[in-house]
Amino acid sequence: MARRNSDPCRHPPRAWRLLVASALLALLLFSPPLPARANSAMSGDQGDNGGMDHGGNGGGGHGMASQGKGSSRDVTISRKRVLRKKLKKFVDPLPIPPVVNADWLPKDSNGAAALTIGAFSVKRKFHRDLPATRVYAFGLSRKWASVPGPTIVARVGSALHVTWQNNITDQQHIMPVDFTLMAPKLKLGGVPITVHLHGAQVSSSSDGHPEAWYTHAGEKGPQFESHDNHYPNMQPPSTLWYHDHTLGMTRLNMVAGLVGAYILSNPQEEKKFNLPVGRFDVPLVIQDRSFLWNGHTFMEGKGLTKAHPVWLPEYFGAFMTVNGKVTPYMSVQRRKYRFRLINAANARFLDLFLRASAPASDQTSGMSTQGTRTSITFPFVQVASEAGYLNRPVPMRRITVAPGERACIIIDFSQLPAGAVVRVKNRAPAPYPGGDLPTGDLQYVMQFNVEGGSAKDSSTVPPMLNSIPALDLKNIDKVREITLSEVEDKATGEPLTALIEKKHYSEKVDITPSLGTRELWYLINLSEDAHPIHIHFGPHRIVFRRPFNKELYEAGKCSVRAGSCYTGVAVTPSKNERGLKDTTRAPPGYVTALVVDFAPWMGKQLSFDASKGPGYMVHCHILDHEDNDMMRPFKILPAK
Repeated sequence: MARRNSDPCRHPPRAWRLLVASALLALLLFSPPLPARANSAMSGDQGDNGGMDHGGNGGGGHGMASQGKGSSRDVTISRKRVLRKKLKKFVDPLPIPPVVNADWLPKDSNGAAALTIGAFSVKRKFHRDLPATRVYAFGLSRKWASVPGPTIVARVGSALHVTWQNNITDQQHIMPVDFTLMAPKLKLGGVPITVHLHGAQVSSSSDGHPEAWYTHAGEKGPQFESHDNHYPNMQPPSTLWYHDHTLGMTRLNMVAGLVGAYILSNPQEEKKFNLPVGRFDVPLVIQDRSFLWNGHTFMEGKGLTKAHPVWLPEYFGAFMTVNGKVTPYMSVQRRKYRFRLINAANARFLDLFLRASAPASDQTSGMSTQGTRTSITFPFVQVASEAGYLNRPVPMRRITVAPGERACIIIDFSQLPAGAVVRVKNRAPAPYPGGDLPTGDLQYVMQFNVEGGSAKDSSTVPPMLNSIPALDLKNIDKVREITLSEVEDKATGEPLTALIEKKHYSEKVDITPSLGTRELWYLINLSEDAHPIHIHFGPHRIVFRRPFNKELYEAGKCSVRAGSCYTGVAVTPSKNERGLKDTTRAPPGYVTALVVDFAPWMGKQLSFDASKGPGYMVHCHILDHEDNDMMRPFKILPAK
C-alpha cells in the first residue's frame, strides 16, 4: 500500500474539505479494506529494482502488527483481507530454481569452492492472478533472488565455502514477531538471519546455530562467529536443503522465503546407477501459505493466550506451493524423471499420491473406463531418503513426508499416453495425524502434463543402490529417554509451549555424547501431535515404533527400557524408512526408538573439531513448536 503523504496545507478551503470528505466516504463504502500497516518504517519497495520484480502494492507488510504484542484492530482488518476465493489451478508452469554448480566456482586459498549468496527483500509472483508478494529470498544478486533460492550442487568430498550475506534492509519483519518467545530483541531494527544446511555434517560454527544470527545493520547474536560457513561434504550423496534457523523466528523467515535445495552428488556413482539426471532430475520444494487480496503472505498475528499474544501452535496456509508457485504444472516427456521432494512447510505434513487420467478412448495402462476421462492411482519408486540412497528401490503408491523430511522418487511417464495428466494430491490431516483432512485447493499440490511423441530414455532404476548394514544394537554406548510434550495454558486449555525432555531451550545442556559413540534414543511422545524430530550433525536409523501407556509412564509406574510400558507390538520401519535419516516422525502415543551415530559419516576422522563451537541442536521441525522451546542444544565431547 502506498504511504499517505502529509498535507502541507493545514487549512484547505471548505469546498475542498467537503469534496475530500465525500471521496473518503465513497472509499470506505465501496473499496476493499486498506492494508493495515504495522509501522510506517516498514521498508516497502525502497531500493528494490531487481529485473525480476513485479508490480503490486508497496509497503511489504502483511496487514498485521509486525512486532511486539500486536494490535487486535490490525488483526481484524487483516482477516477481512485474507484471500478466500479459489485460485485457478495448474495455470503457472513449475519454476526451476537457478542452479549453482560448485565445480564451476573459483577456489579459495584452502582449495574449497567459494560462493557468496545473499538474502534480499524482493517481490515475486506466486500465481498468475495474484499481485506480486513481498518475500525474503536467497540469490546471487537481488535480481536473481528466488523462492526457493538457487539449487546448490556440490560434489561428495569437495569442500564448499559459502558466505551468507544479509542484504535485507527492512526495518521490521514482514511477518508478525512475538517477542515473548526467544526472538532477538534488536536495538537497530532489521531482520536477523542465520543459515542452517539441513542434513550436513559440519562444525557447529558452520551449522547455523540459532543464536548465531546477524542483521544487515551489523547486530549479532551471542553465538555469532562468522557469515562464512564451511561445508566439507564428506558424506554420501543425498538431497539436503538450506534454510534460516534464527532463534524464535525460524517459522517467520521460512514462510518469508528463506529456503533452498542443496544436492550432494557423486558423479561416478550416478553414472553407475544411471538414474535420471540433468533436466530430468528436479527438486520440488513444497510449502503452504495464505495470501491477502493484495498478494502479500498472510500469517495470523493474534495468539491464543496472553502469555504469547502473537504465536500460534501451527501455521497452515490455504494454498499449496511448489518451487514458489501455487499448484503449478510441469510438462513432461514420456520417460523417467527423478523428483527430490523437500517438505519445507512450517507444520503441514504431506501424504502424497499420484492420480493419473487420460481420455476415455485410450486403452493403455488399464485406464479405460466410462466417461470423458479415466483415472487411476499411479505408482512410483522411492530410491532415497534424507541421508542417502536406500539399499533397494521401494515401489510406492503413497508417501508421507513430514516437515524437514526429504524423499527422492522416480516417476515413469512412459507408462502413460500422450495427453495424460498426473495430479499430485495430498491427504495428510492437519494437524497430523488427528486433524482435518485437506479439502478444496489444499488437496492439490501440482500437475504433470504428459507430452506427445516418443522420448529417448536410457536411464534405469537399478535393483541395488546401497549396502547399509543391518542394525547393530549390541554396541550401544548410552541409552537416552527423550520425552516430547506440549504444555497447556491452565486458564484457557490452549497450547502454551512444547518441550523436549520437559526442559526449555535455555536450560543447562545435558546431552553430551562423545565423538565416535553410538546411542539409543527413545523418543517418548506424550503429546497428541506427531513431531518430526531433526537431529543435527550425524545420521540416525529407526529401530521401531511401539505404542505405550502414557499415564503409567508419567506416573513412574513402568519402564520403557524394561518393556513394561508397552501396550502393543513393536512396528518396524517401513521399507522406505530403513535408510539413513536426519529427521524422523515420532507419532503420538508411541515410543520411537532411534540409533544415533555421533561419528564421521565417511572415513575415520573429521576435518574439523566437533567439540568446539557453540554446539548442535535436536528439535521438532514443526517450526512453530521449534520457535516456542521445542529445541534442545547438545555438545559433542572429544573422543574417549
